[in-house]
Amino acid sequence: MSKQPTLNGFPIQRMAVAQLKPADWNPRKMPHAELEKLRRSVETFGMLQPIIWNKRSKRVVGGHQRVKVLLANHCAETDVVVVDLDDIQEKQLNIALNRIHGDWDDNLLHDLLKDLQTHGADLALTGFDDDEIADMFKENAKDIKGEIELGPELLEEHNILILYFDNEMDWRAAIETFGLKKVTDRVGQAARKPNGQVGRSGLNTVIAGADVLRMINRATA
Repeated sequence: MSKQPTLNGFPIQRMAVAQLKPADWNPRKMPHAELEKLRRSVETFGMLQPIIWNKRSKRVVGGHQRVKVLLANHCAETDVVVVDLDDIQEKQLNIALNRIHGDWDDNLLHDLLKDLQTHGADLALTGFDDDEIADMFKENAKDIKGEIELGPELLEEHNILILYFDNEMDWRAAIETFGLKKVTDRVGQAARKPNGQVGRSGLNTVIAGADVLRMINRATA
């Protein structure tokens, strides 16, 4: 007899999609456009995130929108992760699954999307629409200010030497070596996101040449 598969200790079982009853109190809603993105993702990559189903209440705890996609695609069965929770725990888990997310590193996200675009990938499958991607590329193209602003007010004694890095490994080494710190675009502060976060941030890539010379002299001494 084969051993029942598990995910992080929770059993996985095959269930009929029609039997996956949604929680009528589920607060997570998804506009039609977002649901269409999810549908395309599932059709392209498959169901990589399993539905979470509470055997005590016979309700879906996580994955309500994925169930809608499965029903729309006339899928008969799917794998579900089975939990055994009381009513309070079920609601706590539902909220946690919908609420706990990390923030984007905007620069890394931009580079990743650019790389995908270069290779001809369909960026719509990432979940971002064309307008969001265009705005992201536009924002990243703007200068992020450091300690010295490059512009018409640059004083005569400020001579500029520009270094460029053609690979991620050297760039990461430069960040560590030069102690580059994350800074906030002062202009971007005027337009904050709804959650209060500043719209743009990046690395301070303008540092004093004297500091670099001291680093080089110490390294070669």
